Amino acid sequence: MGFGYGSKKEGRVQEKNKGVKYFDFLPTNIGKFEALDDKFAEILETDRHCFRGFQGQVQNNLHQHFAVVHTVELGKNEIMGPDGKKDEERSAYTLTSYLKKAPWVFNGRYGNRVCNGAVVYDNGGPVITTQGTFNEDETKSNWEMDIAWKRRDMCIQLKTAAFDAVGFSYTQPLTERLAFGGEVFLSPWQDKGRLRFVGKYTDEHTKDNALATVTTGMGADQCTFTYLKKVTDSLGVLAEADFSLDSGGPGGMAAMMGGGPKGPPKMVSVLKLGYSFKTETKTGHPVGTMARAIVDTTGNVSCLVDETFNEGFCSATLSARVNYWKNLYDFGIGLLVAI
Repeated sequence: MGFGYGSKKEGRVQEKNKGVKYFDFLPTNIGKFEALDDKFAEILETDRHCFRGFQGQVQNNLHQHFAVVHTVELGKNEIMGPDGKKDEERSAYTLTSYLKKAPWVFNGRYGNRVCNGAVVYDNGGPVITTQGTFNEDETKSNWEMDIAWKRRDMCIQLKTAAFDAVGFSYTQPLTERLAFGGEVFLSPWQDKGRLRFVGKYTDEHTKDNALATVTTGMGADQCTFTYLKKVTDSLGVLAEADFSLDSGGPGGMAAMMGGGPKGPPKMVSVLKLGYSFKTETKTGHPVGTMARAIVDTTGNVSCLVDETFNEGFCSATLSARVNYWKNLYDFGIGLLVAI
C-alpha cells in the first residue's frame, strides 16, 4: 500500500513496500484513549498545577522500587462566604508513596483527611488499573477500574466507576500521522450518558500536533480544536479554541435517553494561548529551566517556572496565577529535594 503522491512516486513506494503489511506503517506506541492529548497536557494543565503560598517536598528513595514523598503546603485559600471573598489560613501535610515492581505499580496518597490510591497490573497482556478516593464524607468517596487491551495498531478499554457507570473506548491509528478514538460512557441508573470522539494529527518531522475533540452529553455539547507547534527543540507554542453549547438542562445524550427536555441553549467559547520553553541539557542529567504559561479569554493568566539543578536532586518552582477581571492574584514558591 503506497502513501506517495503522483504516479511515479507512488509506484516507487509500492515497489519498495511490496509485501509489507498495512499496520507496519502505523505507530506502534498507540496508547489509551485519554492519552491522545498527552502532548498538549504539559501546557494546558499549567493552571491546574499552579499553587498559592509555599510548597515544600522531600522525596526519599528508600529502595530502587520504593519511594516516599513528604509534602508541606503553607498559605491561604481564597474561599467564597456569605460576605463575599475571604482568605482562610491553610496548612497541610501530604504523604505519598510509590512502589513499582514488575508487573505491579502501587501509588498511595494521604492528606487533608482524604486517601487516594491506585494499583496497576501490566504483565504484557491486558493492563488493569484500579484507583479510588476515600473521604470521611462517604458521598465524596469513589473508585473506578479500567481494563485496556493494547495491540500493535489499536487499544480497547472497558471502564466502570463504582458500578454506577460503565464505559467503552477504542483507539486506532488510521495512517502514519492520523489517529482516531471514540468513547461512550453510560450511567443507566442516573439516566445519563456521554459520547466523545477525538482525532489527532502528528507530524514526526516538523513535530506539529493537532487535536480535534467532540463531546456530547451530560447537559452540554462541546467541540475543541487544539494545535501545538514545535518552533525549536526547546520552544513549543499552543493555541486552543473551545466551543460549547450548554443546554441549561439534562440535554445532549441525557435528553436522547429520556432525561428530560432541553433548556434555553447558551453558546460559550474560550480561546487559549500558551507556550512551553525548556533549556537544552548537554550533560545528560535532568537539569535546566522549564517555563510554561497559558492565557485565556476568561481573564486567567497562569505561569510556572521550574529550575532543576544538582543533577536533578533539587528543583525550585515559581508559580503565578492572576485573573484581572475578577481581581484575583495567586503567587507561590516551591522547593523539592530528593535524598
